[in-house]
Amino acid sequence: MCASQQFRCRDCRCLDVFLLCSTKPSIEASSELRFGCFSFFYRELADQFKEAGISVFNNSWHKIYDFNAMDGEERHWRLHSPGSNAIEYFSSISNFERMEISMESVLSVVPQTLAARPNVPHDQACLVMFFSDGNREKRAKSFIREMEHQTCSLIGTREFTMSEAQGQQVFGTDSYASVLRRGPVVVLEYSGPECIRRCQDVAKSIALESGSTGLCYVSSSISTAERQHKLVFEAPDS
Repeated sequence: MCASQQFRCRDCRCLDVFLLCSTKPSIEASSELRFGCFSFFYRELADQFKEAGISVFNNSWHKIYDFNAMDGEERHWRLHSPGSNAIEYFSSISNFERMEISMESVLSVVPQTLAARPNVPHDQACLVMFFSDGNREKRAKSFIREMEHQTCSLIGTREFTMSEAQGQQVFGTDSYASVLRRGPVVVLEYSGPECIRRCQDVAKSIALESGSTGLCYVSSSISTAERQHKLVFEAPDS
């Protein structure tokens, strides 16, 4: 289980790595590696990430760069299947309860992402964005918890400073310029049946509870979500 700004391994074989990495992980002269999303909790962990300058929403755990990749050869790594439980790979650790730690995905400080959309007919994609107000991260995590009860999957997350020019491209209007100037945005991407409606319903519920009605954006249509995905998650610096 590893959290870092950068991750590189060399001359390794037969590893299971559950990773939070701010940049693309790289491997060299290694084989039989399996990667999954970081899944860990203890009370001080969230504050420790902040002190280290690591955003839990910027996790490139699945974007592996293999220095020895060659066309036609067997891949040296793969991703763990969705739903893999990290605790199964750390059977030597005991007394989880006494130490007040957990590897359960629903408690993880780092959001659990699938990395790619399931190839399921009729699934929709939807982007949800939270603007800075001092409670941006809290509201994003509340949204993630509420979406656990929906038939939608969290595909990816990102936290970054969106310029006004980028905002114009993403939203198709300059109406969000003032909130973008407040600070970084947190973006969540979901996929699933009726995903847009489900995300809109959960966003409304959280807004009513918190009173922050203007600080969350949800994609309005399938075509809008597809365009926004390319701008937010496929940009060169993503």
